[in-house]
Amino acid sequence: MIQREHTLQAFAVKFFRAAIPFAHEFLSFDRAKPPGRSREAQLGAMARQKARGVKRGTPDSLLIVSGLPPFWIEWKDRGKRPDAEQIAMGQRLRMLGCRWEWFDNIPDAWRWLADEGVIFVRGAETMALIYQGKVDAAIAKKSPRAAPKKPARKAMSRAAMARLQRAGLVV
Repeated sequence: MIQREHTLQAFAVKFFRAAIPFAHEFLSFDRAKPPGRSREAQLGAMARQKARGVKRGTPDSLLIVSGLPPFWIEWKDRGKRPDAEQIAMGQRLRMLGCRWEWFDNIPDAWRWLADEGVIFVRGAETMALIYQGKVDAAIAKKSPRAAPKKPARKAMSRAAMARLQRAGLVV
């Protein structure tokens, strides 16, 4: 299974660390269910997370920049949207004075943060496009490739098949 959101998040971390030229913290949070474990083991792990204060709907990333409010980012695969718990958490964070938004690509996240006052290195827009290209390439590399299709064989009438057999062209 390809974890597209995790791939996007991993390259986003690299981009923001390279593109923000001053002291900052870009943190990531992961509440994904570990693959390959039984349902009981996954539920046990989630119960332990809840006991430690991990909440459903917590955004994937947090950017802290001196002098600006905290920026929470929810990363989504292309074509997907945050669920109701993620939207509700985003609304609560906004009421507390934080910034919250969700994105399915790095260039849009860069644009939002730049509009919010985060200062980036010169050429950050191009860097964002390059890192998004890396995301797309990594996902394409992990995606199963479809086997090339054989050309469809045209159906032949019985009469035509019989003619070929009489001519000795088909056994």
